[in-house]
Amino acid sequence: MAKRTFGTSIDEKVIQDFKVACAKNNIPMNTVMELFMKAYAKGRFKTEIQYENQSEEE
Repeated sequence: MAKRTFGTSIDEKVIQDFKVACAKNNIPMNTVMELFMKAYAKGRFKTEIQYENQSEEE
């Protein structure tokens, strides 16, 4: 399977915590991300986003 570069902006703290967790488990970050993306694409995770409007002006 061909590989492509993927870039996105992510909160610094999230990235640092992720790097530490991957290093602690001796697993490359790209491997964890690819496995997550495959599982997410197959519907193995349920994601819910809830928006609550706190004021009428927003």
